[in-house]
Amino acid sequence: MSEIGEVWKEGRNWKVQMPSGIQTTKTKREALLWAESAVAQQRLQAAVWEYEDRRERRTHPNGHTDKGGRWYPSDAESQPCCRGVRGPTRSFPWSLMLHCRTLKHVASLYGVDEADLQKAGRKAPAREGGDNYYKAVAVADDGRWLSIYDGETEYRIGETLSQRPGQRHTGGYYVYASMRDAKDAVVPGNSILEDAQRVILRVRAEGSYCRYDNNKLSFSRVTPLEAVKEAE
Repeated sequence: MSEIGEVWKEGRNWKVQMPSGIQTTKTKREALLWAESAVAQQRLQAAVWEYEDRRERRTHPNGHTDKGGRWYPSDAESQPCCRGVRGPTRSFPWSLMLHCRTLKHVASLYGVDEADLQKAGRKAPAREGGDNYYKAVAVADDGRWLSIYDGETEYRIGETLSQRPGQRHTGGYYVYASMRDAKDAVVPGNSILEDAQRVILRVRAEGSYCRYDNNKLSFSRVTPLEAVKEAE
């Protein structure tokens, strides 16, 4: 699978994986320019989704609360714009938390222009997420539903699992928008339970996500809702 911004040569042409598909060019220089644009588009879209998630309280800035109940951002979360914000007090412990949900802060966090983020947010298409996603899991000898890949992660009805998604298969929970795609999903050859009996779960998928080839998505939160079919 090609990642967003990946460049490769095919015959006499150069190919670039864009968010919307594959772009063909005749020179490597043009391909690299398209690749730069692709990565920028992806970063801007990720910023849009993160800003929406923080605004709707679906995700939260990374930080900690001290013994006095005052919230502070982590080193990774902290940005130059935070220095101009009133520090938290016992009376106003969430001043920095509220700032870290603002458009200005998210733009700085993702390295995008604030005006571009605001404009992209107005034009953003309906995002993925909801109760009708599907995931194939392995059925253990004791009847538990486990991750086919690691053989350890357990899926239980009504229990939400959370993990930040990342490109290049670095996190999140993989699901599909159709039962057929979930049933036909190809798992890595080193999957622990590759040969185990499988069942298809209908899950609620929420939060930030990444999109891959073959209609696969990786979400930050999934909640199994029901078992809908045994995978053949």
